[in-house]
Amino acid sequence: MSLSNTELQEHCNTIINSRRAQNKIVILCEGNIHADEGKASPSSYRQLEKLPDANFYKACIPVWWKQKRPEFFICGDRQDVINTYFELQKMHSQPRNDSYLNKDKLFAIIDLDLPLCKFDDSYPIKDSEALFYSLYQQGQINQQAILEKSIFITGLIYKEAYFLIPDLQPLFDDYSPVVHFNNVPINLKAVYREMAHKLINDGNLMQPDQFKRACERIQHCQQLNFNSLNDLQTKLVNCF
Repeated sequence: MSLSNTELQEHCNTIINSRRAQNKIVILCEGNIHADEGKASPSSYRQLEKLPDANFYKACIPVWWKQKRPEFFICGDRQDVINTYFELQKMHSQPRNDSYLNKDKLFAIIDLDLPLCKFDDSYPIKDSEALFYSLYQQGQINQQAILEKSIFITGLIYKEAYFLIPDLQPLFDDYSPVVHFNNVPINLKAVYREMAHKLINDGNLMQPDQFKRACERIQHCQQLNFNSLNDLQTKLVNCF
């Protein structure tokens, strides 16, 4: 459930009153801001940085990056993240002395997912799908576009998928302790094969518009057949 207008205002006020934002790059991300049952406050928000997705992104920061490490604030669902970003920008449209936040150091990152996430009319990109195509081209990152954006989106539907790409199998082979899947040492092709078998039961892909959207994202993979969910499933199973 997305934040109400009142909750959004309270959320934004908590962020701008947090010393964590002072002179820092601030990145808004998804995550359950109601995980702390107490009253929202700058101190309680520090605990929320230990929860998904903030803890995931924080763990991705290279260990050698000692200076100007960003602060991550979880904001609820995807639309909450976007609404928070634009509300904070609006609140800082004029210089103010009561905020620790620097709007020029404010960024947001959301998951790709299949449903669309709408952006404010003031932003040059209209929604999450358009953002995806501006940042990624045929599976490759558009480096120049990244330099020009303040809102980012993951390149795959679920960020965990980055760790399941079959080409990464050697990393798992050398990893200690051994990682298991279904009680045997993990084999990424086997994992993807099982995922492909279960694709037919995906509720999002059963919706024609979302199935079409998913297929368009991978249309550069010429070996795949996009005529139906069944055809796509069969092709993916055969790939692995």
